[in-house]
Amino acid sequence: MIQNFEKDINNIKDITSSEKKLRGESLNFFNKVGFPNKRIEEWKFTDFKQILSDNFKKIETTNDFKKKNEVKLIDNFEHNFIILIDGFLSKSNFQHEDNNKIKIINYNYSALDSKESKNPLINLNNALSQGGYSLEISSNYKFKKPLIIYNYFLSGLKNKIINNKNLIKLNNNNDLNIIEFHYDTSKDNFISNNYTNIHVGENSSIKNYSIQGSKSDGFFYKFVNCNISKNSNYEDYIFSSGLKFNKVDEEINIEGEESACTVQSALFLNLNSHNEIKTIINHLKPNCKSYQKIKNVLNENCKGTYQGKIFVKI
Repeated sequence: MIQNFEKDINNIKDITSSEKKLRGESLNFFNKVGFPNKRIEEWKFTDFKQILSDNFKKIETTNDFKKKNEVKLIDNFEHNFIILIDGFLSKSNFQHEDNNKIKIINYNYSALDSKESKNPLINLNNALSQGGYSLEISSNYKFKKPLIIYNYFLSGLKNKIINNKNLIKLNNNNDLNIIEFHYDTSKDNFISNNYTNIHVGENSSIKNYSIQGSKSDGFFYKFVNCNISKNSNYEDYIFSSGLKFNKVDEEINIEGEESACTVQSALFLNLNSHNEIKTIINHLKPNCKSYQKIKNVLNENCKGTYQGKIFVKI
């Protein structure tokens, strides 16, 4: 497998010299380790480097933003939506809401963090990320209808890696239900490396449902960093089937009293599928709750793994 990501930073459009420097530092952090393998504790059940070597002769980044909006929306279900195509924000519509209370823009990469992570894929994401979105909700606003995030992957992705970031920021006294709907029409072997940051303000609640809408030969990795403030709630429900490779990695920080988080998953794995969920929950304040429940149904030659750690600050 051949990869040379040095040139890919130079191909990113409209970046400043300081951003280019930060991206270069993150790429150096990645290059020290490369793609993760079983020698890294967090990947002890998954030799990702070997999996990629078995499925890719080379890996290249993609800068091709497809401006097509002809994606099929779910019928007979009132909802707001955000459309991502190959990781890039394509379109959004909040017709059921007060748009003055909602801010949706392309992710702002001007303040990248080049701090070294123990996770090589986070370092690679920091180096090569493009696309994604930032969503912020004003205080004291509760969504009337669910928000569906359509994550579409189109043709032309063979041997490509997509790195992108998303930010979801709830301020105080917000309520939001999200359905992440993933649909792959590419039928190619590609890699999706996503970093999503979620901030839940005081007295707020967010429920996230992740659903796979089609079979895919893609290799999906998603890291979620969630910070929960006082008297707030975060719930994540993961439903997956038909993915060749999928790993969801969540680090949840409960930073306010009387707060709670829930992670539940039901994985239905077909032939030669590999799915993993890893969670770290940090109880940083007293009088908080967390709950996790993971169930796997496995067919022939499938692998479903779960790692979970809970830390309580004394």
